[in-house]
Formats: sequence, C-alpha cells, structure tokens
Amino acid sequence: MNISFLNTSFLWTLPLAALPLLVHLFFRKNPRTIVFSDLTFIRKAFEQVRTGLRVRRYLLLLTRTLLLLLLVLFFARPVWHSFQSDISKKEAPASVVLVIDVSYSMGYRERGRTRLDEYKTAAQKMISLIPARHRIGVIAYSNRVESATPGLSNDRDYLMKTVGQLTLTARPTDTGVVWPTVQKMLEQAPGEKNFVLLLSDLALHGFKDSKPQLPSAVRLAAFAPAGGHNLWITGAQTAYDDVAQQWSCIAGYKTSEEYPSGSKPVSVYIGDKKTGGDLIAVEGNKEGNQAFSFPGSDIVLAGRIEAAPDNLGIDDTFFWAARRTPPPAVYLVDGDPLSGGITAESFYLHTVFPQASVVTEQETDKLKLQAPGVLILANLRAANAAAEQFIASGGNALIFLGNHYSGETVPSYFPATIGSLFTDRQRISWEIEGHPLASLLPVAQFETDKIIVDKGYVVQPLPQAKVLARLGSGWPFLIEKNYGKGKVILCVSTADREWNNLASRPLYTPLLKACAHYLSDATESSEQSLYRAGDTIRTPYVPGAAVFSPSGASQTVLRSGDELLCSGTEEPGLYRMVSQGNEVRQWAVNPDNSTGESDLTPMKAGDLSGFFDGRRVTFLKPDAWEKEFLALLAGKELSRPLLGIIALLLLAEALLSNPKTRREGESC
Repeated sequence: MNISFLNTSFLWTLPLAALPLLVHLFFRKNPRTIVFSDLTFIRKAFEQVRTGLRVRRYLLLLTRTLLLLLLVLFFARPVWHSFQSDISKKEAPASVVLVIDVSYSMGYRERGRTRLDEYKTAAQKMISLIPARHRIGVIAYSNRVESATPGLSNDRDYLMKTVGQLTLTARPTDTGVVWPTVQKMLEQAPGEKNFVLLLSDLALHGFKDSKPQLPSAVRLAAFAPAGGHNLWITGAQTAYDDVAQQWSCIAGYKTSEEYPSGSKPVSVYIGDKKTGGDLIAVEGNKEGNQAFSFPGSDIVLAGRIEAAPDNLGIDDTFFWAARRTPPPAVYLVDGDPLSGGITAESFYLHTVFPQASVVTEQETDKLKLQAPGVLILANLRAANAAAEQFIASGGNALIFLGNHYSGETVPSYFPATIGSLFTDRQRISWEIEGHPLASLLPVAQFETDKIIVDKGYVVQPLPQAKVLARLGSGWPFLIEKNYGKGKVILCVSTADREWNNLASRPLYTPLLKACAHYLSDATESSEQSLYRAGDTIRTPYVPGAAVFSPSGASQTVLRSGDELLCSGTEEPGLYRMVSQGNEVRQWAVNPDNSTGESDLTPMKAGDLSGFFDGRRVTFLKPDAWEKEFLALLAGKELSRPLLGIIALLLLAEALLSNPKTRREGESC
C-alpha cells in the first residue's frame, strides 16, 4: 500500500498544523497565589472538575491541530494506490481508451505547437506510463470516427505509432459520434477498471445532443478546457454584374468573444495574384463584411480571401470559385441603308455590343441565328421571316422602330399595334418594380428625369403585353411580350440621338445590357462551386476529364448518369477539372465550419458533467498531469473522505469550545 500526493507543494505548509499548540503554550498562564482563609471545600470541588476540564482542553487542542493537518492534506490531494514502480500481481488489469480529437480547431497553436501535437505527446507519454498488463485502445474523431485500433492492445510500439500518425482534418467536432466505438471497444476486453481519457480542446461546439451511453463503471478524464481567441473568414459571395462588366466578392468575417480590439489586414487573391486588400476593424464577438470587385468578363473566376494569420490558421483563408453563363450572342440588323455611319443607330448599338455582327435586313440570313441569343432590330422596313422564325424557336429580340420605320410593316411578333407619329417633347417613367429587370438595372442611380423623347410612335399594347416604361403622356415607351418560345421588347423611338437623347445619357449602355441579359436569361450558373471538406463534388459529365486536388494529386472520379462524382475532398483549396489539356471547371473546398468549429468558447465543467449525465470528469493539469493520471488509473483519491472528516472535526470543535458548556463545567 502506498500514498502519494498530487499537489506536493501544499506539503510545505504542514508545520501550520502545530499552530494551535504554539498558541496554547504562548497564552498559558502561571497560577497566582492569593491569601484566603480556608480552602478545604474549594480544593475538594476543584479536584472533582479539574480532570474533566483538562481532558476537554486537550481534546480541543487535538481537534484544532487535526483540522489544520487535514486541511493541508486535503489541498495536497492524497491518493491511495497499490502500485508505483513495482506492480502488485494481484491487481486486476484495466482497460484504457484514449479518445483524441483531430478536428480542425485542434490546430490552434500555442508556444509553437498545435494542441493536437501537445495531446499526441501526452497520449504517447500515457501509453509509456501504463503498466504492460493494462490494455489500451486509441480512437481519433472529428464529426466522424477517423481511425481506431481494432480493439484494446498490449502492443506499445503499435499504439505509439498509431498516435504518432494522427493528423488534423478540415472537419468539425461532434463528440457524440465516438461513444458507440468506445463502448464496443470496452466490451471486447472488459476489465475491472475502465477508463476513458478525452484528449480534446473541449470547445462548446463539439458537444451537441448525442450524449454517450457508457457503463456506470467507466471513469472519465480530460485536460482542462483550453479556450482561445480567433478570427475566421465565414464565407464569400461572388456575383457578376453584366451591366458594369465586373465581378464582385463580399467576404464575411467573425471574431471570438475575447478577441483583442485593433485592425487586421484582409486580402483577396485571384489564383495566386493579390488583387486587393484592406484593413478591417476588429474586436471581441464581432461580425462584418468586406467587399472587393474585379473588373473583367471572365466566365470562370477563382481565388481566396485571406486574413493575417493568427493562432488558428486554417480558417484565416476562404477559397471561392464562381462560374457564370457566357454572355448571349447578340446580332444587329439595321434597316437604314446608311448603316455604318456615326449617326446611324447601329453605330451606337455596336458601341454597347462590340462583338456583335452588324448586317442589313437583306443580309439577315448571313448571321446564322441561334437561340438563345438576342436579335436587335433597328429601322425595321419589311417583314423579316428569319427574325420571326428565330424568335418563335426560343430566340429574343430588342426592337427600335427608328426614324426609317415605314409604319406599314407590323410583324406578328410585335407586342403592340403601331399608330401615328408623335412629336411632343416628353420624359419617361419606369414601371419595372417587381420585374426581373429591376434587379439588373438600378434605375434610381441614373438621372432618368433628364432623358427627353422628342419623337416616337403611338402604340397600343397587345393583350398580355407588359409596359416597362411610359412617356409623360401615358403612351408606352418600352413594351414586352412573349412570342412562341422567345421574348420581344419594343422601343417606340430610335436607338440614336435623332429622336431622343437616351443614347447620350449614362443609362443607355446599362439599359441595353440589362435588356439583353434579361431576354437571354443569362444568369450566373446554378452549378455548385463551393463545397465543404468531405463533400462530394457533382458536375456535368465531360468525356476524358480529370480532377486534381489543390496539391496537384489526381482524384478518383466516378460517372453517375450524366454526372461526374468526386468524393476525395478532404484537402481545402481549389480543385480543377482538366479535359484535353484545358481547364474546364474549378471548385472551392473549405474547412467545414457548419457547426461553429472556429468558435473556441470552452465547455464549462458543470455543462460537461451534464453532457455525461452527471458523471464526474477528472480534469488533468497540463503542466503536471502524470501523477494525477497514475492515481486515476491505479489509486483512489482521498480528498472526499478527508472533506467528510474535516466537517466532523469542525462540529466537534464547535461543541468543545461552546461557552455554555464551559460555564456549566465551571459552576460544578
């Protein structure tokens, strides 16, 4: 039998137990001689009570001395156990399961090492301290069981190697997933003593509703909750503005409750090239956004948002990828035989759509119209069979009647009947609230009250046509209507400056681009481009395609119908699909922060006990845990029994020092 102490530093205060004796000796009084007539009866009475008073005084002195002695021992935490270096052969073997958290929050770095590195070192030290007859199992987990030994083992070399090979994942923590494996492991080789050591940062995010179902005999231990402060990028929203011809990216960020106030740089990268940066003001428990923009018309864009590194580096970077539908094909047909001059409508239209082909009405067949595209008709003079067929089959048209419109041609795809020419100067008002154009065209940002229309045609909208803009007189200026599988927007005036000043106003280019965008349904691609670590990438099938991870490793892809599936996405970063030597897709994979893994707020001791249904959890001190661990494994801590004895001694001291009792003794 042996007794050891977990807090040996308190043993230096043992001399305090002699304090009651010193006080007793210091205040002890010598008897005084007093002249008195006859002491016969007093002496007899004194002899009767002296023995009882002396016993009470010594009992009180002993009680107070024991109180101080046991208080010192209580804080020194004595442990009774049956082995130290020489293990008793009668001791029953124990089963020990080391449960190690490898979620990405364990990458928090202190003193140059991650918490996972610290706990791996502690786990290997535990394996070396546990006597050979005790069996050990190792389980690594995140939001799933990442790895586990087949069962409990005595092979220390194998166990050391297993722990040494553990690496961080980009997954979150869910402590509930590990307990069925723990229970199964303990059932394989039941011992008289079962121990589970939870090596985790014990952050609050890891303890959800899945509570463990463990035998009552299992004892639990963990290192004290660590906590920490952190800033992380929560996401990035990308979009393409077809009117402004630029990409935008809005990055979100958040800080933990104890994060120090100050400023922190945040940068944006496209590929490996830094394209922007700014300083953000930070403080504890703050959420915010930082906007970036990139001029250009790239169909595919990918990069990362990066904050200055802190103790938890994995969530300082957020990867993003975006893909938009290529702009629609735009075809220009000008019925003015003088098309091409600087005063022609096609001149202004071509400045908005420089890639568009420009032909006359007679040359429409040369365009080889293909839906979905946008056909812009200006100065229409005759019925155009090619245009009608194109619109009916799913194409779209933007029509300007123009100053050369004859008034005699009213194709079936027109959204209105054409009347007389008006020559009154008028302004326009917009009626696109709730219309898809409203999200593409921020009309309020432009000086629309300065747009003047001097001439145009009075038209009567057909049934089911929509008026998008009106003149001051109430006559329609822009009208929309479906025709066959396509859509048509009609303007009653010209596309140049002859009948109105729209072409010289800032609204002109955004208006035409927004109309083309809307008519062709050219919205950003709905194909998913952002994934969390461990998700399966799903993409349309591309013959001969290969997918590469951020580190350049070729990934396994499976075909499922018209899709390709790639499930090897544990590494955060940008994944690329290459076909015939060309990059055709990119996807961004980020650490899974869906359950708040980046928030390092620690679990409270009381809440942790509640998670284990009131089961006591022994917390090991990070700096001197070896003795506590051995005591947990092979001994019994005496702190609780000592606390009970201290309570009884306090009661005895109160009774022995009670003044009433003393007065009764003196009166005898």
